[in-house]
Amino acid sequence: MLQPEKTPLLVPLSYVVMVFGFVFLAAPFKDLKDAEADRKAGIFTLPSWLGLEKARKVTAALMLSGVAWVVAISGAPAWIAGALAGTAAWFILKEKNIQRMELFVFVLEYLFAAAVALWVTGMWPPV
Repeated sequence: MLQPEKTPLLVPLSYVVMVFGFVFLAAPFKDLKDAEADRKAGIFTLPSWLGLEKARKVTAALMLSGVAWVVAISGAPAWIAGALAGTAAWFILKEKNIQRMELFVFVLEYLFAAAVALWVTGMWPPV
């Protein structure tokens, strides 16, 4: 039986935008590992158009700017973004093993998303 005094849980718009942002930012990572195959097949992706090294720089810049945007709309502490996104961007630029880079960056992205989600919902930091 429904209780009329209870209201449904509403997800803050900033959280919805944050999740959309992470999905959007994850797209270029998948293209990095297939750059050579995409180029040979004539598939237009960022790495096949710019080359792998330039695409890494653009992807790192997108990661940093996207995380800064998420922090701005969610109100989460900037040190979380700086620590995780900075590490991810550095790893994107330096790691030669694309599969390991992709895994590492996704783990950092999900840690950041979890931290911001906890911040937005008021469950972190504990008081």
